Amino acid sequence: WALGPPGRRVQVILLDLRTFRADLVRVTGAEAQEAACRPPDPNGFQEYCPHGPASGAPLLGEEQWAWLEAQLREPADVRVLASSM
Repeated sequence: WALGPPGRRVQVILLDLRTFRADLVRVTGAEAQEAACRPPDPNGFQEYCPHGPASGAPLLGEEQWAWLEAQLREPADVRVLASSM
């Protein structure tokens, strides 16, 4: 979305980081401590941890990257980029 006249235009970009996100990692208690995630609860349910930044796990798909690049080429004086993260 773009709001306002030229010279005062604000662009709001909302990213969907769920659709193409890599699956979360299921971990055991020891792995959870290493990854700084909560360990499994007393009822035995496993915990899921996000991938670390070095994993290369994607958040955006190719089509989403192309769309974002096109949005960033639009004229705007201020951009607000928001995501669920």
